Amino acid sequence: MTLEQFAYLGEIIAAVAVIASLIYVARQLGQNTAAIKSDASQGMQQQIFDFFSMLTAVGNTEIFIKAQESPSSLTVSEVSRFDSMVIVSAQAYQTLFFQVKEGVYDIHRAVGWWQMLRNTLEVPLWREHWDSNRYILSAEFLDFIEKDVMKLAATRSTAFLATNGH
Repeated sequence: MTLEQFAYLGEIIAAVAVIASLIYVARQLGQNTAAIKSDASQGMQQQIFDFFSMLTAVGNTEIFIKAQESPSSLTVSEVSRFDSMVIVSAQAYQTLFFQVKEGVYDIHRAVGWWQMLRNTLEVPLWREHWDSNRYILSAEFLDFIEKDVMKLAATRSTAFLATNGH
C-alpha cells in the first residue's frame, strides 16, 4: 500500500467515526429531550398539587367557596388569602403556557387546565383579583388568555391552540 492509499483509508475511517459520533450525539439529544419533558411535566404536576394543597388547607376552602357565593362577606384577611391563591394559580398557569409553547408539556394535557382556568375566570371575584394582579404576568400569556382561553367552549378541544401557533 502506498502512502496515498493509507491517507485515503484514514479519511474513510475518520468519516465513519464522525458519522458514528453524530449518531451517538443525536441519540443523546433525544434522551435529553425526553428527560426535560418528563421533568417539566413532573414540575407542573407539583405546582398543581401545591396549589390544591393550599386551596384545601384549613380555612382556604371556606374562603374559596365564600368568594364565589358571597364575596362581600370576606374579611380583609380572607381577601388577602384569596388574593394569594389567585397569584399562585396565575403563576402556575403562566408556567404551563410557556412549557406548552416550548414543547416540553403535552398540549393535550394542558387543554383541560385551560378549560379550568376559563371556568374559574367566570367567577366575578376571581376575575377581579386576576385582573388586579395582571402586572405579574407576561403580556404574551395575558394575550393568550384573552384571545384563546376565554373563547373556549364548554368542550375540550386543541383546535384553538393549533390555529394560533401555540
